[in-house]
Amino acid sequence: MGFQEDAAYKASTLEETQEVERMGEQIDLCVSLVGSSLNVLMRALDDFEHWRDMVSSQQVLPTNVLSYLTVIASQVLRGKTQLADSIADLRAACSAAAPKKLIRDFAVLTQDMKFAKQQSMLMERKARVAEAKAHALDNRIPLHWFRLAHKLAERKLRRQMQARVNYARAQQGKLQKQLTDSIKAREQAANKARDKAMKNSKHGGPRTLQDWYEISEERRHREKEEAIKRANRIPGAITAWPIGANPPVPRLKLESVNGATAPAGGALSYRGPPRAYDVPSPAGGRGINLTSTGPLTDRR
Repeated sequence: MGFQEDAAYKASTLEETQEVERMGEQIDLCVSLVGSSLNVLMRALDDFEHWRDMVSSQQVLPTNVLSYLTVIASQVLRGKTQLADSIADLRAACSAAAPKKLIRDFAVLTQDMKFAKQQSMLMERKARVAEAKAHALDNRIPLHWFRLAHKLAERKLRRQMQARVNYARAQQGKLQKQLTDSIKAREQAANKARDKAMKNSKHGGPRTLQDWYEISEERRHREKEEAIKRANRIPGAITAWPIGANPPVPRLKLESVNGATAPAGGALSYRGPPRAYDVPSPAGGRGINLTSTGPLTDRR
């Protein structure tokens, strides 16, 4: 047991020593990167100073523009947020006669300085993180705590991503079901309409012009029969019967209606409610139509 514990302690000590060495290498790399970024920034500042001296010596831009350039350079170094406003003021101060190439060169130089500042800040942050890790190792904080925290963060991120994927799949399935149900409903409605049309058709297919003509004729004939039946139900009305058939019991003589007498082949007015009846003529053999709006006219 003692030998195993000693071996385990040596292994853990070796692992911590290697981790410290790796952290030291990272710190050295961060320091070198910070130094290189600072060198880039200083070189950009030197270029800026040279460009400003050249502009001032050639008297290209007015004095207020040079003051704006100085303010912008100081803001770039301090990381101020008013950089965009100062650049806008610089562009407003430049006259139309100012060379555009100098303004464009200054804009490029400003971008380089901003990039160098961002890189230096990033490298400083990485150096602080590496220093904190090295300090934790110096204080004998177990290294697997860092690994456990990393695993937990990774597991949490994986769960969040899986939850988003599951939600998206559920939404997709719901939309797919709604689409399928709507398609089925449209198909059922179309099938129902087609079955109804097939059932109402005489030839077992969609209605044709002949079908509609026959339907209209049947409707017209049915309406005519219903009108005759309604007339027969009126008390005191003339009985209607088919043309050419002898009535069993005549209810009204056509020689006189309301005291008027019809001459041979003439017309007879009927002063009653608006009705239309098919009755035989007085001579018997030809039908006439009796209406309340006009004379008796020959139907054939």
